[in-house]
Amino acid sequence: MEPTPIGHISFIEISGSEEDNVTLEGLISSLPNFLQTAIARKKFRKHRLLQAAGWLSLKYQLIKKGCDAKLISEIQTTDFGKPFLPGIFNFSISYSGNLAVCAVSTVNQLGVDIELIKDINFPEFRKYFNDAEWSRIIYSEDPQRSFFHYWTRKESVLKADGRGLSVDLRDVVVDETTGRINDSTIQYYLSSLPDLGDDVAFTLCTDQPNILLTVERINVFHL
Repeated sequence: MEPTPIGHISFIEISGSEEDNVTLEGLISSLPNFLQTAIARKKFRKHRLLQAAGWLSLKYQLIKKGCDAKLISEIQTTDFGKPFLPGIFNFSISYSGNLAVCAVSTVNQLGVDIELIKDINFPEFRKYFNDAEWSRIIYSEDPQRSFFHYWTRKESVLKADGRGLSVDLRDVVVDETTGRINDSTIQYYLSSLPDLGDDVAFTLCTDQPNILLTVERINVFHL
């Protein structure tokens, strides 16, 4: 019998406290130069803080696993731009609102997506959903929330697949528990996490079912 796959999710919330923000900014210097450069390119402070929080969360996961934190400098990217840590674990990072989330696991493919649930004219995005998906959205008790629920499902599958925008979102087919891409034979498994708050939609996508998850909120002063 194969062991149950294990995943760990850590998240940092940008609280708005200036003390927290300054602390987070001070920690950026502990990241490799190429990550510091990428963070510095962000125009707005909040976006710099969120990206820093995502990478610092990954660094935290390395330490928690008993690895040398300096291994974060060994991040590589695929031909499609998906970052990975060779020989350690797979990871996926997502940002929305005030949250930065990092998921890690030894599964072969992993993707995570979060979206702040907000008022948008979501019918404008109808073209990205097939008839079955759209029916589930518009006939749900809360179509706005359901839209973001299914949107994160599609995005998480794209992230797990790793080809990014080279795959049309319309070719990603999802339901409550599974997802697939039309030109692929891989079956993906989808999980939700309500722990992140009522105003956030969250999906974790893996290529193995029944993943055992732990979730941890990280205090910036403990990094």
